[in-house]
Formats: sequence, C-alpha cells, structure tokens
Amino acid sequence: MDIEKHLLGGASTYHGGIDIGAVEGTKIYAVASGVVTKASWGGANGYCVMIDHQNGYVSTYAHVNPNFVVHVGDKVYQNQYIANVGPKYVETKSYTTYKDSTGKSTNGATTGPHLHLAISKEGKKIDPQSLYN
Repeated sequence: MDIEKHLLGGASTYHGGIDIGAVEGTKIYAVASGVVTKASWGGANGYCVMIDHQNGYVSTYAHVNPNFVVHVGDKVYQNQYIANVGPKYVETKSYTTYKDSTGKSTNGATTGPHLHLAISKEGKKIDPQSLYN
C-alpha cells in the first residue's frame, strides 16, 4: 500500500494512528483503493470514514466533516477525494458524548481540527508511517 508522503507532514507520534495537523475543510484523499465500510459517528474518532482495501488492510480517517463525501458501499480509488477535515465542535446529538471543558460537543476526542489516520492489517493496528520509505 502506498501512502502519500505529503499526507504525513506534521504528524504526531504514533498512538493507534497518527495525527496530521490541518485546517478545517482541508481535503482528505484515500491512501489506497477499496470500499467504504463506515461513514458515520465513531466515538473517540468523531465522525469518520473507514475503507476496506480488500487485502487485509483497513484505513480510518477520523475527525472528518459530518457532511460526508463518500458513503458506505462506495468504491474509492487511491488518491480519490473522500472527506474534509472536520470542525472541533459538532452539533450535539445523543451519540456525541465528547465535550470540552466548556461543555461543547466535540468531534470525538479532539482538541481541534486535524486528521487522525489509522491503518490496520488483519485487525491489528500498525503505524501508518511504517508503510512508506
């Protein structure tokens, strides 16, 4: 699987994935082709998109904008635009249980807009940065 090096600029240390600093609205592109298996609320991930690459790999794009670009069942291709970096704050719903110190609902466990990129292989999380040279 190829991961675009420009996606990884500014990433934090590995913690079940990597955080990529970006302003709200920044376009997010698929790291590889596959089928969308989730485009909805994901708890600590906030609004998220998951892609099954059908080779044992699954990529998760967390803290995205809730106005989804792709939907469950969509076939996507490597480098296809799939989402936008979401806002820190989201509309309060029964499932948006994450809040900041002011009591406002946040887009999962986040302190601000960014992309959390996680990759798993056969159900086990791996460091996305280990997939490219």
